[in-house]
Amino acid sequence: VTTIGSNAFHECTALESVKFSPFLFRLFDKTFAGCKNLKSIVLGKSMQVIYADQFLNCPKFETVFYLGSKEDWSKKIITNEDNQIENYLCYYSETKPTESGRFWHYVSNVPTMW
Repeated sequence: VTTIGSNAFHECTALESVKFSPFLFRLFDKTFAGCKNLKSIVLGKSMQVIYADQFLNCPKFETVFYLGSKEDWSKKIITNEDNQIENYLCYYSETKPTESGRFWHYVSNVPTMW
């Protein structure tokens, strides 16, 4: 899977977390809109384009676990001015970071905040 279309998981109330293929490079608009129980997603470094309103009406959503650095993320194309994704973003780090910010790593294959 390299792209996920608009409203692909719209109102999928059973969805709590998603870990995407490392080859995914585009999420179209409102992919997860109305997923009332969605809490987190994991995005690979190959992500290039993210469209607007990914987490519209997702009251439990709290984290985008990104498998790259802040520098990697800065090269992405976000297609809305009010970039809500930034509010949820955490960057991957294999070692405990010395700088402040939101960082994560895997513990027993589960995304875990540092």
